Amino acid sequence: MTVLNSRTKLVATVKRNAANALRVELADASAQPVGEARQKSGLGVLLGFKNGGRSTYNLAADGRMLTIDVAGTTAVSESGTEIGKLVPHDGAARFDDPSGAVLAYLRPHVGHKAGEPWKHPLLTPQGQSLGTLTLFPTSSSAELREYLDRIVDQVILDWDINYNSLRLPALGSVLDLEQPVSGRLGDLLACACVDSCVLPRGYTA
Repeated sequence: MTVLNSRTKLVATVKRNAANALRVELADASAQPVGEARQKSGLGVLLGFKNGGRSTYNLAADGRMLTIDVAGTTAVSESGTEIGKLVPHDGAARFDDPSGAVLAYLRPHVGHKAGEPWKHPLLTPQGQSLGTLTLFPTSSSAELREYLDRIVDQVILDWDINYNSLRLPALGSVLDLEQPVSGRLGDLLACACVDSCVLPRGYTA
């Protein structure tokens, strides 16, 4: 069982708690909660000096707790056992298992950077399409709302996406797969939704 299970869409939205720590809420295409990642607290977080970037997040989902150590190379573990890494590669990134075997590639967004979402193709090690991981910068609030209105299976009026926050690294991200994935890759892709919008991690060609 992975965080994704049989899901092919995952929406991550970034918020901030009263202690100034970031939290990322994960939901499926019907806006049903899947999990929540919380930034590890500290003095720098409380005082607002550590706004995203390198930090540790604990992702609670389906009775599991994954640790996401967000950095240039992001490591994901569960109960001290490594699940895999998101590693910089060829102008973007790749997903590795603990042995270093490549599970998938994240490719750069092609297009304008300002004012629009950054859509990153996801590829198998053989170069076949898996889907996309789209980052929504803080300047793309209208596009995120339009996307949510388009994909959700019902009209959701109470999604509290704080477009006006001045100190969010990004609004969120969306994983859109062509078919379900299994094993470690499912967990790593879910964690990449968190990683991409809190670092924030975006690549352009």
